[in-house]
Amino acid sequence: MTRQPGSDNGTEVYGVSELAQRIVAAAHRRYPVLRTVAVVALSVLAVVCLAATLTRLSLLPLLPLPLLGLGFFAVHKARAADNDRSLLLWSTVLVSATAVAFWLIGVIARGFD
Repeated sequence: MTRQPGSDNGTEVYGVSELAQRIVAAAHRRYPVLRTVAVVALSVLAVVCLAATLTRLSLLPLLPLPLLGLGFFAVHKARAADNDRSLLLWSTVLVSATAVAFWLIGVIARGFD
């Protein structure tokens, strides 16, 4: 017997997108400290970039700062998200921007060695 959409109480998931939205929304509601952790991690990465600029006497370590700024903007927008879809969008932007910035920090550090 197959279930028809709308025949249950809303617990059935009908696609990967909806599953991802539910997972992100549940984590967002259950662990509000994640926003603070994200802001602290982005701040630490920004300070590392600034310290590397001062110690290396080069402007190259400043390259990840726009991506980190995008991450800060995404945290702000995710906090103000009014539905699960926009929360998933801004959480994806946050994770992607942070990952690329972290990768770029590594590439720049490898280039200076």
